[in-house]
Amino acid sequence: MSTNVPVAIGQNASGTSKPQLSHRRVWTIIAALIGVAAANVYFLKPFEAPRSAPGATGWSIFQLEAQPPPIYATGSVRSRRSARVSPPVAGVVSRVIPEKFSQVRAGDVLIELDCRQSRAALEQESLALETAQLEETGAREYLDFLQAQAARSRKLRDDGLIADSTYREAASNARKQEFQVEVLHKRVEAARLSVRKDQDQIEQMSIKAPIDGVVTEVAVTPGQFVAPGGSGDQASTLLTIMSLKDLNVQLTVDEIDVSRIASGEEIELKIDALPGASALAKVRQIAKSPIPQQSGKPGVLYEIDMDLLKYPRDLTVGMSVFASIADVKSAGRYLPAAAIQRDANGCWVWTIEQDKLHKQPIEIGEKRGDRVLLRSGLDQAASIIYGSADVIKTLAEGQPAPQAK
Repeated sequence: MSTNVPVAIGQNASGTSKPQLSHRRVWTIIAALIGVAAANVYFLKPFEAPRSAPGATGWSIFQLEAQPPPIYATGSVRSRRSARVSPPVAGVVSRVIPEKFSQVRAGDVLIELDCRQSRAALEQESLALETAQLEETGAREYLDFLQAQAARSRKLRDDGLIADSTYREAASNARKQEFQVEVLHKRVEAARLSVRKDQDQIEQMSIKAPIDGVVTEVAVTPGQFVAPGGSGDQASTLLTIMSLKDLNVQLTVDEIDVSRIASGEEIELKIDALPGASALAKVRQIAKSPIPQQSGKPGVLYEIDMDLLKYPRDLTVGMSVFASIADVKSAGRYLPAAAIQRDANGCWVWTIEQDKLHKQPIEIGEKRGDRVLLRSGLDQAASIIYGSADVIKTLAEGQPAPQAK
């Protein structure tokens, strides 16, 4: 009977196992390879070719917001110098000569009051003056006679031809007549003052223009009784005249927009009465409080006073003006500096319109960091595409827009 003893495969006569030796060599080789690889990574890393930054050859799209809507305002041409015409005397208006926006010159008659009663009074006073003057003239002639008689009586008395009492009586009569002449002279002066007063009143009933200008307001009609009263802004105003010199403009702006207008801002104005003509004005003052609201008219309005810098020669007081004012108080719209291209004609950007490329000229302003202020060229919202300098040269007008990466 035989006995089977298991023997390890590959075991030599000395009892050493061949597979065990092979495993040690394998692990040694693996360790050596790992060391070589690590050394290779360490020493060869600085010489690795640099990779392109993400998106360096791709595209970016910048969405530009639309420009803030302009501020619309209306107004009229005015003058710094104006005159309010008030009645100097009481009376009934019989005639209003100028119409609104009529040009007048200083001294022109504007309004006539009914002066029939004043003229009748003037006739009576004139007749009384004539009567008093005739009486004074007769009294002076009689005085001259009495004074001459008293002088003769004195000589006769000195010569002893008449009694002293006769002379004294003649001298007394002359003095009495002299007093009468003085009374009649005072009466003439009083009558002359009455005549002058009536003449002045009639003259004042023809109300005249105090300055050259344009009638901007007519607040009276024929048949209306007017009378002087008040002073300053409280005075009764029949007409308002604005001078043709020192012209300015007053605009009215909605309360929503008044905070968007800056003092000192220059604004172009369109003139309704002068098609195609325009004027340039500068904001001088913005009202701190709104215009008193009128019954039945909604909304709150503010007045803006402006000085005219340039305007056509035909511009005059009362003409209506219209303004479309840019919002200069907004932060502004800025573009990425990388999106702005330049050539001999100026600056421009590539925009996408209906999936096509379009070269859009622009004007730019100051730079803030990596952004540049857009001054003009793009009023509406726009998609602006830009990328690396190499591939942007491949773009052309009208070609399909590449997809941003």
